[in-house]
Amino acid sequence: MKTLNLTAKKIFNTEFGNVYNGYDSEQVDKLLDLVIEDYQINEENFKELLDVIDQLQHEVTNLQAKKHQLETDVKINLANT
Repeated sequence: MKTLNLTAKKIFNTEFGNVYNGYDSEQVDKLLDLVIEDYQINEENFKELLDVIDQLQHEVTNLQAKKHQLETDVKINLANT
């Protein structure tokens, strides 16, 4: 799995140098605040999705075991008839 280059913390801790006729630092800060918020939301969503994947994989494993047991039971019942 590829990793992101930025995290909310890295964005928050980024500092820019001052340049004559550069961008308005307040506007840049406001935009970065929105980017940080979005990153935090994405990180939370990603963690939740990983949890769901783990739960579903566990459920699949359980269902496969049940299927195998049922197939075995059917074969035994057919052999006994």
